[in-house]
Amino acid sequence: MLTKGMRTIGIILMMSMLSMIGSFAATVVDGVSHFGTVTDKLVIEAELATVNNSQIVVKAGLGEPSKKDISMPYMGPAIAPAAGTQGDLEFSFTAANAGKHEIWMFSKPSTATKSIWIAINGAKAVLASAGSVINEYQWSKVATFTAQGNENIKVSIQPRNGYLLVDKFMVTAGAFDPETGTVAASTPAPSPTATPSPTPTPVRSTSPTPAPTPVDPNAITVLFNGAPMIFDVPPQLINDRTMVPMRAIFEKLGAVVTWDDSTQTAKAVKGDKTVELTINNKIAKVDGQDVALDVPAQLINNRTLVPLRFVSENLDADVQWVDETKTVVIKTAGAFQPNWSQDIIDKAIAEPLMNLALEIGGSQYDYGNRLDTTAAALTLSVMAYYNRNTKSTGGTLAGDRLVAHVKNMIKGGNEPSCAAHLTGWIDGPGILTVAMLKSMPDLWSQLTEDEVKRCDFIMKATSVAGNYIANAKNNPKRNVPQLRDFGKGYNPNLIDGYIAVMIANYIYFGGADAVNANLAQFKYDDYIAQMDAFGFTVMKKTFEAAGKSLLENGGKDAGGGAIAGVTMPFTYLEVISGKVTDKEIPYEPMALFASLARRQFFHPFESTVLHKEIAGSELSGKPAGYIEDGSVSPFDGNGQAAMLYEFKTSDAGGTRSSGAYVVTGALRIIVPIRAVIEALGYWTGSEAEVAAKAMHLGMEDFLFKAARGYHGYSKDRDLGVQSEMKTWLDSGLGYEYQKELWLKAQRSGPSGKGSLPAATEITVDGKPISGFDPNQVTLSVPAATVPVVAAKADAKYTIEVIQATDTNSAARIFVTNASDPTDFIVYHVFFK
Repeated sequence: MLTKGMRTIGIILMMSMLSMIGSFAATVVDGVSHFGTVTDKLVIEAELATVNNSQIVVKAGLGEPSKKDISMPYMGPAIAPAAGTQGDLEFSFTAANAGKHEIWMFSKPSTATKSIWIAINGAKAVLASAGSVINEYQWSKVATFTAQGNENIKVSIQPRNGYLLVDKFMVTAGAFDPETGTVAASTPAPSPTATPSPTPTPVRSTSPTPAPTPVDPNAITVLFNGAPMIFDVPPQLINDRTMVPMRAIFEKLGAVVTWDDSTQTAKAVKGDKTVELTINNKIAKVDGQDVALDVPAQLINNRTLVPLRFVSENLDADVQWVDETKTVVIKTAGAFQPNWSQDIIDKAIAEPLMNLALEIGGSQYDYGNRLDTTAAALTLSVMAYYNRNTKSTGGTLAGDRLVAHVKNMIKGGNEPSCAAHLTGWIDGPGILTVAMLKSMPDLWSQLTEDEVKRCDFIMKATSVAGNYIANAKNNPKRNVPQLRDFGKGYNPNLIDGYIAVMIANYIYFGGADAVNANLAQFKYDDYIAQMDAFGFTVMKKTFEAAGKSLLENGGKDAGGGAIAGVTMPFTYLEVISGKVTDKEIPYEPMALFASLARRQFFHPFESTVLHKEIAGSELSGKPAGYIEDGSVSPFDGNGQAAMLYEFKTSDAGGTRSSGAYVVTGALRIIVPIRAVIEALGYWTGSEAEVAAKAMHLGMEDFLFKAARGYHGYSKDRDLGVQSEMKTWLDSGLGYEYQKELWLKAQRSGPSGKGSLPAATEITVDGKPISGFDPNQVTLSVPAATVPVVAAKADAKYTIEVIQATDTNSAARIFVTNASDPTDFIVYHVFFK
């Protein structure tokens, strides 16, 4: 068996030989080095590419005088370069065949912060990770693109952060395996995906996860308001009609079912409607009237099967048949169905597959494109949960891409680092994604037995990290690998992401008792052995850095913090305004979420935040944060306290008011947790009602400020203007997906006591609208016009309209009782 070092040497020797194939015959066209044609693969020596920056130099590498590397120091922009920007390093080639291609880079990062911006044919640059192991040459896939036959491809690269030595590039027409040096055949057109057998709605249980059962390609799936139904006798086609077990479908539709054995007749009563069907009789009765059936009710395996469409349509449900996936889609009146943006669906499905691995010795901000991919994966999980037929314009189902995300993340080397601290930014949504997948048994069954075991272990390992960083009995001063300073009174982001992980474990294993039992059974040696068996090298480094004694028995961490260990039950003390309180929060998803919401949404609203009064400070009383265009938030001065924490807080430099910190706390952590626990039915009780109200106020205040630009201040420096258009939409940090979850996945709808008054009239382009779901409505408008939203109300209510800026954005309408600020409602109006 080859060791890692031997494999690396083998790859280097192999690539040295491959480099003789077509890699030295470079020509220069329009100042860019051009290298032959890609049929299977093409190796490009880095030093032969076009260097456009004097600070990027060619130097000796790999210990061989004849070999040269490109030295790329940090100098990249904080956001993606504009489309068409000249790269610091450029090369081009011709793709002989149409189809999907990959670009790999063989490089050695000398620091842990290592990423590049890479653009194909002048398109907008995307962020790519350039390695994961310090001071070791390694292959990294930095781009995937689809080429036309005989298309000329130009690649432009700029360093983003870190210091890199780049030896060569590999361009392949198909998937490249760096372990073997082989290239798979070019990606063929996707073949139809068989729909799994229908399986039960998730049941929270502590029982072990069973091995997946074989998938019947002819099985029929029934989705009821987006969730799969389970039948003890499976649905089947009889004479081209879908037949389902009677009692399950009748009761799901809210009917009371009785059975008369003497006449073999089933009777369902719902409200004032009565439906009767008799076995083998083609005449049914609906409210006493005869109705002809194509196929009569039939007795199969001691279960009465009845025509699904007839039953559903006569009990006020909409039924559709999706032939390509053999799926019956049933929607009842008033059922929650998010109005997802097709652009966001397409973008999420196109993201690279999820990889949670982070170098533990690197910067806490070294995430490459992982924030985008984990946010996309979680969003796809929520989309698939509500509707399994959510798919891209190209036909890829969100559920299929979700399965692929999880399968990729559980491969050795892609697993979470379990470092805790700010790694929760990616571990939180990544681990919630696994919990969501398990909550969809029809998709979960696509995992192999080994893959299920890997998921089980990853969940347990992340719960160990969560218990270390957030348990009330632990007071860490360093994160798990003992590298990053930590304190529970610091920025809330430091532990919130791992509260998301603990919530995900609760969902995955079926409750607090099951998670705590896993923690109690933690044995360091067993975990290390399991990591070796799975090839989980990334999390192994974290656990080894912490060490057996600290994790099992507790003690002082590297920063002097007091650790009691990780085997005790998980408990959490609430943190408010930078202070750990004595309020212990029950280990239950809604209670934990409500605690995070209380921390995030509690300031009185302000459009301008002033520097604190500090004796002798020239900044005292001057604006630290303000809306750039001078406008005033619609909530400013309304007497309520739900403005987000990071709009008015402090750091080591004094006052901090930052929209960017709001994004990292509220959108990156809070919004995804809510989307998951609300979808899965944990969003209940008075705490949910209070949290919903605070979130709707606080998030809408944020969106108001983000749309106009927010000028902030942090750590003794002016942050300038941060906004949706200038900062977050182009940042590669998952903002678009998190915003989509906020706007579309709030199942409970806008909170408050409000309801639209009868005297209220809202018009778009002069046309009144009414009777719509107050959470969202989509209106078709001419593409060339910007809708004008107008509103008026009776004297009791005031209406604030935040106008859409173009046909792709949403107007938000706030209806508030002038004498009772708690009596409000928020409307989202989407335009297409």
